[in-house]
Amino acid sequence: MPIIGLTYPDVLLGLWVYPPGAANRGLATLSLTAFRGYLNPALSAAYAKAGAVFVDITGATGAYTPLTETTTLAPYGTIPVAVAQVCTLTWYCSQGSIHASTAGYTFIGQQITTDYTRAQHR
Repeated sequence: MPIIGLTYPDVLLGLWVYPPGAANRGLATLSLTAFRGYLNPALSAAYAKAGAVFVDITGATGAYTPLTETTTLAPYGTIPVAVAQVCTLTWYCSQGSIHASTAGYTFIGQQITTDYTRAQHR
């Protein structure tokens, strides 16, 4: 039975805009360090030991895009692209919920399918 291991969207990037009036951009920025430098490498190593297909959802959602690259997303205005992605794919920015939206679950499912298929053809 194939094993597929995946990371998570960095919902803490949503702290850039949530909660309204008390956002914490510093913590949002630090979350990138945690995901890229610690959490995801540990998950990748663990999945590799099990012979699993590894799917980096964090990277696929654009979380590692420099926070200086911005876009406009209502109702937040100009925000980093990585933050806009997490706002679009999860409920964190609008409700503080870590769960993916329908668009987010669709994206995650498509990424798993793509990465699994690619791994099977190597």
